[in-house]
Amino acid sequence: MTQSDSAGATSAPIRKRPKRLWAAALMNIAIALLSLTMLTLIIARPELREQMGTSTASLALALFLGVALIASSALALLGKPWARWLMLAAAAVYYGTLVVQNLQLMSTPDMTELFRQKLVTNAGRSLLELAINAWALLSAKTRRYFDWSPDAAASLHQRSDDSAVESNG
Repeated sequence: MTQSDSAGATSAPIRKRPKRLWAAALMNIAIALLSLTMLTLIIARPELREQMGTSTASLALALFLGVALIASSALALLGKPWARWLMLAAAAVYYGTLVVQNLQLMSTPDMTELFRQKLVTNAGRSLLELAINAWALLSAKTRRYFDWSPDAAASLHQRSDDSAVESNG
């Protein structure tokens, strides 16, 4: 037995993250980082915040949602089984909030047609980003990836032991 054979025999099998998980998580991280960069600019320039009419509460909410999207996406990339649901929830709230904001702005009566088209485009992009997250996180490949985690394997083993005891006992 060679040294590499003995090392492979003792280590757990290497699982590859699905490319769709990489794509969705990296997309979320990039978009949230861009959002946080813009928030930093707004916070650093009080005159800009006044001109936009943003409150401290809305800035804090936007900051929290951006950080939550980054953290949940990173945890999902690390393979934590519960993190895919956290990432999906964070994406739904983050992108859903953007869709609602765009729809609310579209109902403004003094809206120019060009700005209304931009809002429709923004809402559509946010819905597409949400759909990418759903596709990536709910697919069979991703489900198998998360179900193969050591925590899931241990709980599956525990459940099968419990059911064997119940049927024999």
